[in-house]
Amino acid sequence: MRRSVTVITLIVLLLTAGSGAAWWWWPTAESAASCTAKASYQPAAWRVEFDNGESALLFGTIHVGRADFYPLPAPVAVPLANASCLVMELDMSAPDYQAVAASGAQRYGYLPPDLKLSTLLPEGLWPEVDATARKMGLVPLVSERMEPWLLASTVQVMTLASLGYQPALGVDQHLTMAASHTSEQAIIGLESVEQQLQIISRDRAGGIEMLRQTVINDPAREGKRLIEAWRQGDIAEFEALLSEATSNGPGQQLMTDLLVTRNRNWVEQLEEIWADERCSVAVGAMHLVGPESLVELLRQRGYRIERLDYAAADEE
Repeated sequence: MRRSVTVITLIVLLLTAGSGAAWWWWPTAESAASCTAKASYQPAAWRVEFDNGESALLFGTIHVGRADFYPLPAPVAVPLANASCLVMELDMSAPDYQAVAASGAQRYGYLPPDLKLSTLLPEGLWPEVDATARKMGLVPLVSERMEPWLLASTVQVMTLASLGYQPALGVDQHLTMAASHTSEQAIIGLESVEQQLQIISRDRAGGIEMLRQTVINDPAREGKRLIEAWRQGDIAEFEALLSEATSNGPGQQLMTDLLVTRNRNWVEQLEEIWADERCSVAVGAMHLVGPESLVELLRQRGYRIERLDYAAADEE
């Protein structure tokens, strides 16, 4: 049972508002040669070819990271750096991003005063949840006030942090910092913090299932497995996780909203963006795999998309 692995990928982005400066590195014209060695890891990416000969990169990110993730491999780092604009899930470079994210999490992540989390959970689950939360230093005074999705994601983020993987070092954060350093590169957000929080908070049953999966699974083991799949660009592993996450069950609708619905909305936006400018795209890796991924939805609309071949790119 690995549904919580997928949740780690998707939810941790919503908790980056309090993170500090990210470790970032961006290849300039002078320093590009320093990242031409063959990549030690190969996260999945695709190249979109347009009719006029221009191209854009579709890059699958992960929302936590470590300093040794950087610099990113040259076949993705260089085209991302050379793009005039970068499309991401959120524009985290906005001056008010952290304040908006913090206030939104407070608004959508906590229960009304007359409710306690222990009274919402299936019988027998609260003791396990409480024990897991206490291991993370979260006493009932705090955890009882949280919406299920927020407690689940907090436990997951804290578990990964204990292994050295930090939201502040996530690939999204890295790309945002790098683009901000390059004033000529614009960041375009596909959605707002408010929209993301509305999606994750509106299905409390799905949030309870997310929390249940978090406490009955081993988030440390599963998190490391997910991160390794990202580093190696293991599409088969991501597809297996996607299949499990969207299978029948209490959390199915939530996962469908987080993945499929958003992908369909993003395709419409990407077509509008690309009509004006060939921006590259960097979104969570799970959005780029499966039958209703961004990759497949764009192919259905006639776009020519090929998986990035690292060996060939290293020889160019």
